[in-house]
Amino acid sequence: MRPRSPDVLALTSDVNLAITASADLDEMLSTVAQRVAEALGMWECAIYEYRRESAVLVAAALWSPEMSDLDGAWPGTRCTLDEQPSLARTLEQRCTRECHVDDPGLDDAEVQFMRRRGERSTLSIPLVFRDEVLGVLCLAEKRRPRRFSPGDLRLLELMAAPAGVAVLNARMFRREAEQNRRLQA
Repeated sequence: MRPRSPDVLALTSDVNLAITASADLDEMLSTVAQRVAEALGMWECAIYEYRRESAVLVAAALWSPEMSDLDGAWPGTRCTLDEQPSLARTLEQRCTRECHVDDPGLDDAEVQFMRRRGERSTLSIPLVFRDEVLGVLCLAEKRRPRRFSPGDLRLLELMAAPAGVAVLNARMFRREAEQNRRLQA
């Protein structure tokens, strides 16, 4: 069953409110991940921060309707771009990528990665602010193959902007907290 079309204005407002209303950065990013996943009827949504200086992705938030203890420990973990081939391509090409485990054109590393995670279809989009790549938002469907409509893609593009701002806010807050710790030491 396909999810009903969300009210884009209400969803955008809800995500923007989550970004501005919460002082808890983890909660803010988790709320953004949840709203995006629910709007598109996806199994899970992950938000990664990209740290260009070390060429790693840092798991910032994960939402799924059935979170395990392992999922709860996932935020904060780091991986190299080699470990996430699809997300690396999303960042490098700065474009939305749709992958399906049954696509004969998908390279073996991506197929193996998707199979290990039980993913049937994924959709990822770079989070960019003022020409700086901040991270990537990745949606995964594990229940069945999913082909994405132009409306799905447009909604994801609309949600990428506030998600990028959320990652930027988290980054700035972290830098400020580190500076304060150094000043107090």
